[in-house]
Amino acid sequence: MNMRTLTIAMTFLILAGCSGTDKDKREPEPKKVFYDHTDFSMGADLSYVNQILDHGGVYRDSGTITDPYIIFRKYGANTVRLRLWHNPEWTRSVYSPAAANMYNDYEDVKRAITATKALGMAVSLDFHYSDSWADPASQVPPAAWAGLSLELLRDSIYNYTLKTLDKLEAAGLMPEYVQVGNEINPGFVLPSGDRWNKKPDFVYLINGAIKAVRDASNSSSVKPEIIIHVAQPEN
Repeated sequence: MNMRTLTIAMTFLILAGCSGTDKDKREPEPKKVFYDHTDFSMGADLSYVNQILDHGGVYRDSGTITDPYIIFRKYGANTVRLRLWHNPEWTRSVYSPAAANMYNDYEDVKRAITATKALGMAVSLDFHYSDSWADPASQVPPAAWAGLSLELLRDSIYNYTLKTLDKLEAAGLMPEYVQVGNEINPGFVLPSGDRWNKKPDFVYLINGAIKAVRDASNSSSVKPEIIIHVAQPEN
């Protein structure tokens, strides 16, 4: 066999190896694994969902308008996170005319928890302890708590947390996870709960929130895990 014949033969073998039949022999799709939240909690923050739906927004699954809670459940979410603000009146006034309802207040959160639990998903309830966003740059106490002494502030945190969870428990909606404060790198309800400059006060206040969660769960079959939320722990 001369070199030209050998080259033609090798080319034929290569082409034969790339036949349409072999192209179709692909690796099978990996099997999807769906966890229970007690094994591995995964999901999304759906705090905006009710507001989006109320104001004309839609969610689609492969082009078909579908309930967003159903979409997340379908694709493996087992936990839904929801933020709770104390008195977010401003969420009404951003619309003109003003919206009928507030968002991320107790009633809105209750509505979202009801939809979440109806599909068998767990709930992570995020107490911001503020009327608006609480994060490392802003930890403003609710207006109703302004100027309170340290002791009265702790009582307010405790009673607000306890009453909120008691109402949810009475409705069969106790969350599986409760986050006491949102992104509390500098502390929360500042300046009283300053994590760096008033550490004993910070501990005193956050322990009031933690105690409320534990007390609320005493008579419940659901015993919420308590989350301490620090943003960007890598830093």
